[in-house]
Amino acid sequence: MLTTTVVAREQACTRWDRYVLSHPGGSGYHLMAWRRVMEDAFGHATFYLMVTDEDQAVHGVLPLVFLSSRLFGRLLVSMPYVNYGGLLADTVEAQDALLKAAVDLAKQQGAAHIELRQSEVLGLGWPSKQHKVSMRLELPKRFETLWEWSSDPEGWTSSTISIGSSHEICAIWARPSMHGACSRPS
Repeated sequence: MLTTTVVAREQACTRWDRYVLSHPGGSGYHLMAWRRVMEDAFGHATFYLMVTDEDQAVHGVLPLVFLSSRLFGRLLVSMPYVNYGGLLADTVEAQDALLKAAVDLAKQQGAAHIELRQSEVLGLGWPSKQHKVSMRLELPKRFETLWEWSSDPEGWTSSTISIGSSHEICAIWARPSMHGACSRPS
């Protein structure tokens, strides 16, 4: 049987982070350190939901931040100001337990909706938007290889990305500049 709890700020940080780091969909934005950023830097209330079994093994996490504004109303977001940090779960049962707890929490807080920022579609049947673009580049394991790649003045790269739900394809051509940023071809 799975149990969902709201993790207190000072508790279960190690288990939470260990789970995030071992999960294939985990990102830095899922880590407990972002909770402190949301609370201390932005002043937002946070609710970090964790699903465990009888042996206290973690099977899923969902970091939620409560936002309240005159313009957007009251909502729970995972995670605001970034594009990642949504629900992580090992099983559909764990996912469902986290979603049920999130819905109950939204009702308690008077939130009009829940926004999950996922890198993959969950297939929940909830309304969704796919208007953001994410570009990822696998980096070499060795710093020297990365340095050689980034300082090659002839090293043009091409990336193809998918934009939104229309799946238009857009090619982006870039060349690393001397400072490591990208410049458009002339």
